[in-house]
This record gives sequence, structure tokens and C-alpha cells, in this order.
Amino acid sequence: MKVCKRTELPMVLAVFLAVGVLGKVSASPGHVRVPEAKERPTIAVLDFSFGNTNRIEGRERVRTDVLTERLKTALISSRKFDVVERQDLDAVMTELKFGRSSMADHSGKVNSGKLARADYIVQGAISVLEVQTNSRVVPYVEQAKADVVGTIVSDARIMDVERGINVFAGRVETSEKVTIPVASAGEAVTPSEIFYEDLLRAHAEAIASKILEAVFPIRIVDVADGTVFLNRGEGCGLRPGDRLEVLSADGEMVDPDTGETLGAREIPVAVVEIEEVLTKATRARILQGAGSIKRGMVARRPAR
Repeated sequence: MKVCKRTELPMVLAVFLAVGVLGKVSASPGHVRVPEAKERPTIAVLDFSFGNTNRIEGRERVRTDVLTERLKTALISSRKFDVVERQDLDAVMTELKFGRSSMADHSGKVNSGKLARADYIVQGAISVLEVQTNSRVVPYVEQAKADVVGTIVSDARIMDVERGINVFAGRVETSEKVTIPVASAGEAVTPSEIFYEDLLRAHAEAIASKILEAVFPIRIVDVADGTVFLNRGEGCGLRPGDRLEVLSADGEMVDPDTGETLGAREIPVAVVEIEEVLTKATRARILQGAGSIKRGMVARRPAR
């Protein structure tokens, strides 16, 4: 029988303990190996501008940099992107000697995105900003109230820097309404700063929702007892009462001329309604097609 020397004992004990500890960990029924987190893409948000239109009211009441910051906050809250800080983006703009107008140039946006190490760039212009008021007398109580409705519309673009193409380009429209008491039905009403702040916040969330849908579609992460959970949380643009179609992918479509993959055919299989938006997820109840929903399926707003 071989006898271990004194100097060999520490090494033997170390190996024995390591094997024992690892064996206990791997055998433990409660131990789950945590997968490494995927690296999040980086996104740069350029300041929105005002478009050349006469449908912009109260321009002096709205700061486009506030909309930009609200949009950044919504994207950070989504936990899907790393957002380029303003000082880093300003440094890139200075290096390239770009002004606001020159950023409309395609190559300028690509160069600035690469220097900022951004995977995506967001740019937009406010084309409509309208605030309408309607005073009325409430029946029976003889009290005058004014309905204030604000509408903001932006033309937004989301560019994939590496490929140099827009993954989304379209109009985003948001409306907010408040009702306030007034002395008489004919009294002039001036919307408060809080009203404009709420309008910008809602619009920023709507734009963030478009960005997320273009890069990371809404997906089902869990299904149980007539309820589904979606991979969206606070600030995602979803609200209780919103309805989504759950879609099943049915093969990829390919452009015969370019060979480009155009995406998969999507077949509606179910309908869900949002019940509660949580910090990191959203709960919805199944209205139709409960037996057809599977984890990983995409959910979208119905086409209007």
C-alpha cells in the first residue's frame, strides 16, 4: 500500500475537498446553472427637431431635448439596450463637425454611429403639435369644465449602423387628454407645464415601443391558467386594456431578386388583453386561442 508523504497531503486534501464540494453542488436539486447574459446592443438617440410645418402650436412650450431624454429613459427602463450618454455623443458630433442639418445625411449618421460604438441610431422630427380645448357645462351640476386634448406626431427613423439600413421609418402619434374645472364655458384655457410633460412622456414611450418592436418583438415568456406573461415591463408603451394578437411563424419569405430574408409569414392564433404592466414583465389574460399559445411566440398590436 502506497503511503502519502506529508508534503503530498495538502494537495490530496485540496483535490478531495474540491471534488466533494463540486459533487454536492452538481447533485443539489435546487442548483441551477445561470446562463451568461447576452451583450445588449447599444443605441444612440439624436435630439429630435421641429419639422417645417404650420401644424406646430406652442413650440416655445416644448423642448425637444426633453423628449430625447424621456426617450432615453424609456429605452433604459426596457433593459434591452445600452444607451449612449449625451456627453459621449456630443463629443462624436464635435469630432465630425456635424450640425443638426448635416445629420440628415445617411453617411453622416453611419459615421457618427460607428464612432459612438452604437449599433442603432434614432432620429426624428416633430411634424404635428396641436392642443385643442373644448369648454362645456356639466348637466345637472351646472359646473363648467374644459377638455384639453394634446396631439403630437413625429416622423422617426431607426437605423441599423452596421448594415446601414433603416429597420423602422414611420409616423408615431400620441394624444393625451385632461379635463379641468373652469369658471365659465367660454373661459380661455392654457395647458399647464405638467400637461406638456405628460404628453412628451407618453410620446417618448410610444417611440420606444416602436424601437423595441423593430429590434426585439414582444414575445410570450410564460403561459399558465388562462394568463400569459410578456417580455415587456414599465415604460414599454403597453397599457391595461390593450389587445395583442399572438402570432405563429410559418416559414421564411425570401426576396427572389436580392435573396434577402423578408421575415416569416405570421398567422394569428390567439388574442390577449393586457391586465397589468409590472416592473419587468406584463401580464395579460387570454381572450381567444388558449390552446394555441406557446412560449417564444410573437405578440403584436392588430393592424388598423
